[in-house]
Amino acid sequence: MSIDILGHDNYALAIQFDLLKAIHGHLPSLRIISNLPAVENPLRDVPFYLPGDVFESLEAAKWRDKPDAKLLLGAMTGKTMLRIHDFFNRLGDLSPSRFLTLVHPAAVVPESAQLGHGCTIEPGVVISSFTNLADFVWVKRQASIGHHTRIASFTNINPGVTIASGCQIGSQCLIGAGATISDKIRIGDRSIVGAGAVVIHDVPEGKIVVGNPAKVLRDNDNY
Repeated sequence: MSIDILGHDNYALAIQFDLLKAIHGHLPSLRIISNLPAVENPLRDVPFYLPGDVFESLEAAKWRDKPDAKLLLGAMTGKTMLRIHDFFNRLGDLSPSRFLTLVHPAAVVPESAQLGHGCTIEPGVVISSFTNLADFVWVKRQASIGHHTRIASFTNINPGVTIASGCQIGSQCLIGAGATISDKIRIGDRSIVGAGAVVIHDVPEGKIVVGNPAKVLRDNDNY
């Protein structure tokens, strides 16, 4: 299998490398295709690979020479993932079915759960029955998602988050580390839940909420 990783967030790449090794026992044949010149990448000097890791690095203009390659987005926050996706989609149609979903063997994902294309599920994650994750949802270590919860595309669930049953999380949301979201809560698109917050009421679209109980801090103008 050949994999092209679109984008170059080295922290995301480090996790994806670890997941690929855990799933396949080795790194498959892969290329990293940056959407930014190296001088514009603030993480260009952050190491993310071991000496035995082998991969190619290419500029964006060359990415279409392997139309059968599977794809990953080399980023983890919804805003960055969406920006990279749209950048490459303008260069050529990105079929959702080409994107791999990575599930670490130490994650719990029941058969009744539905995962979209391009999702990333880190070790220690527990996903309950009949949960639905749309495309490009990233769930980090030790997070727990209750049954019948739905999470829209390009949303990031940080480590140690607990989402109870029947919740609806919008697109491009960021749920901070250790946050707790009570049963049947709705969180609007582009909203941010601060680390450690306890959400017991619905959160409107485009808001930042913090605290216990969580309250609106301000509008989300930048994420």
